[in-house]
Amino acid sequence: MVGYAQWPSREQWEKDHQFTDELFEISRKQMRECLVKSNTVYKLEVSDDFLQTSLADKCLQIAQADS
Repeated sequence: MVGYAQWPSREQWEKDHQFTDELFEISRKQMRECLVKSNTVYKLEVSDDFLQTSLADKCLQIAQADS
């Protein structure tokens, strides 16, 4: 089985990997307990994004407003 994750930008992806709050740590632990195995095979750069671009744009706007 393969999973897929998408962030609005590389900067947001990097920021999202720096969470330190307790709720995030608990949620991440619960998610990982559901996995048999997890590893990143490829880190790709988006050239053309045809998946939920309007949603990604909204997330980017929210992230930019929060920073």
